[in-house]
Amino acid sequence: MAIKTRNIENAISFYSLLGFTVESKFVSGPAKAAWLLHEPCLNNNNNNSCVKSRIELIEVPSYMLNEPEGMKRRAVDLTKQEELLGLNHFALDVTG
Repeated sequence: MAIKTRNIENAISFYSLLGFTVESKFVSGPAKAAWLLHEPCLNNNNNNSCVKSRIELIEVPSYMLNEPEGMKRRAVDLTKQEELLGLNHFALDVTG
């Protein structure tokens, strides 16, 4: 899963609350990027299993956002533009 963000450090802080850790940080063209890893180990009936999940965060450089003075762009609200294709929602099960 790749997620674009305005501030990669804020996004890393948010996803760390859900158990993601930074696997790698790098620059891709003009953008900062990071791969985050979530690897919870579950103990079910004495069978230990680890399920890995990864998120790629991509910081969109401010000059690419083309924001008018005093305005911050927001992600597209697909509930208001239902004809658009792409990711509709993303859910994480964080229960024990």
